[in-house]
Amino acid sequence: MVEGVPGTALPQTATVVADGPLAHCSLRRSRIRERTGVTVVGIEREGDDPHWNPAPDAVLLPGDRVTVVGLVVQIERFRRLNAGEED
Repeated sequence: MVEGVPGTALPQTATVVADGPLAHCSLRRSRIRERTGVTVVGIEREGDDPHWNPAPDAVLLPGDRVTVVGLVVQIERFRRLNAGEED
């Protein structure tokens, strides 16, 4: 569950689930923003420097730490999408 004041934008970080729909998918193809409303502002991969403001062709890999910004309800949608629980 994401905590925060409804209507307030905040950053949240989540780990890409290995068997989830975002693994091995580019930001463009995943359509995260259209599907959830959040904006991906960073991708952190083990052994690599963080990628801030990633390009649409950046590919998410299992275990990547993705930082998103959005409203509480949008971040909750992103959490469900990452877990494969999309409505």
